[in-house]
Amino acid sequence: MIFCPECGMEVRLPDDVTEEELFECGNCGVELVVVSTDPPRVELYEEEEK
Repeated sequence: MIFCPECGMEVRLPDDVTEEELFECGNCGVELVVVSTDPPRVELYEEEEK
């Protein structure tokens, strides 16, 4: 089980998710990025400033 770092709610990842894939938390809507698939881990997505 993994949890949104923003709201703390459980996040379910699709079986075919890949590292660096972006998706939204279904509860709070924040953008998350998959940083690891085994074990599953997500972080808040922060766009790089150019």
